[in-house]
Amino acid sequence: MLNKIKLYSLVNYFDVWGNDEDGYEVNNISFYCNNIPISDDTSQQDILDMLVKIGFLTTNNISLYEISDNADGFIEIFQADNLYPLCSLREHSPSNGSPYPTMSDKKIIKLLAGFYFNLLTI
Repeated sequence: MLNKIKLYSLVNYFDVWGNDEDGYEVNNISFYCNNIPISDDTSQQDILDMLVKIGFLTTNNISLYEISDNADGFIEIFQADNLYPLCSLREHSPSNGSPYPTMSDKKIIKLLAGFYFNLLTI
């Protein structure tokens, strides 16, 4: 049985205040891209692989990241060593759809289509 694929927006935490001792606070965000397909069986490693593929992260080494998935359509990614917040993935819905894409839908679909094809052929 195939899992339902949901579409997510990648939100870049480009302005973060704070430090290791006192903690961090996200001060400002920007939508990096929309329509990232994620299903229930997408692993944390798959998510990191996709973020590298679209150019958001430079490495997919899972030991460098802490990934929090609250199962309510919100996935957050932190640096593992100090819990510095990097980004979030937010599920599209009528109430939280992202109206501000910065990467064309065609480009992201083309990049991720190859990624998912590779997963299916393994």
